[in-house]
Amino acid sequence: MSEDQRNPSAHIALCEKFLKVATYLIPQGHLSSSTLWQWDITQNIFVENNRISSIIDWRDCWIGPRFLQARHPQLVQYSGEMMLDLPKDFETLTNKEEEARIWSQVEKTLVLLTYETHSKDLSALLEGIERVPQKQDRRDIVDMAGGTWEGSLIPLRQCLVRVAR
Repeated sequence: MSEDQRNPSAHIALCEKFLKVATYLIPQGHLSSSTLWQWDITQNIFVENNRISSIIDWRDCWIGPRFLQARHPQLVQYSGEMMLDLPKDFETLTNKEEEARIWSQVEKTLVLLTYETHSKDLSALLEGIERVPQKQDRRDIVDMAGGTWEGSLIPLRQCLVRVAR
């Protein structure tokens, strides 16, 4: 554990930096509208006669800007390098693990791009969120800002530096 990690002054200084940029992290307009969010709603919603009859487990519920809450479904989440085509030497690969890794990378790329293409046509809101510059860094900063004591100061510092640049 670094010396800064145990130093309350380091946490306070980082929080002050966060507060200076916080108002710039959320895009203005309809993306900043407050929205009720429950992380695991699909497991806690009850439907009767095609109507929502109840919602349970409000423990992880919060209200926040749409921008922070819109996410790709877990099925299509992929943050690796995009690869649409197999490498020219793919047919000659003898390493089965490398072959499987490449197939997986191409598959994940295609699933993500297909989702983004079709959701763009279906939802102007999602399309607007996808076009926000530094979208993931902005979200990460907000997510990390409250957890430096439990985790580490370094990831939040890194995100703040990336957004400042």
